[in-house]
Amino acid sequence: MTRLCTAAGKSITVTARGLRQDTRASGFGRIGICTARIAQAFQMPLLAHDRSPAKPHKQRAAAELGVHFVALPDLFARSDIVTIQIPLDDSDRHMVGTELIGLMKADAVLVNVGRGPLVDEAALYQALCERRLGGAACDVFSQEPPLHSPLLTLENFIGTPHVGAQTMEAQQKVGEDVASIIDAYAAGSHIGQVNVGRGPAWL
Repeated sequence: MTRLCTAAGKSITVTARGLRQDTRASGFGRIGICTARIAQAFQMPLLAHDRSPAKPHKQRAAAELGVHFVALPDLFARSDIVTIQIPLDDSDRHMVGTELIGLMKADAVLVNVGRGPLVDEAALYQALCERRLGGAACDVFSQEPPLHSPLLTLENFIGTPHVGAQTMEAQQKVGEDVASIIDAYAAGSHIGQVNVGRGPAWL
């Protein structure tokens, strides 16, 4: 058995077939690649789905980590663990709904750390209630905070309040980035500013 835990103390137990479970990443950008590196430490076979898999940095990471790109339905059907880490646009709203969830194994786990509306929460709730899915964990919700989400009443669901990045290391990196931006500005250059020339005069 595999036990998934949170700092809040709630845990769910799902059936597993040893550590070498198949892990799939929906979205193979910066976060997806980091997720694959973690899974690789457990010698998990890795598949991914991405809208732009031909980009050179993604091809390099896939070759290094042994990741194979597949179609989205195939990814969900073959997964023991599916992680979702993609941004949201109108075409992706409720991307993970009844159809894709219905393809998943009965003991599979769905993890959404992308954006809440990517997952049809009503379809996810139904699948979890009917035990058609081993478990799910979400750091993001369609409505935040998710005060009245029925998902939070389920024993086979873990929810965290959009704080997945709130680690000591991440906060230190934010501080370092802010200092770098200020140093660059003082030197007459810009780092990460997308509105150069369009901001107020004092910028």
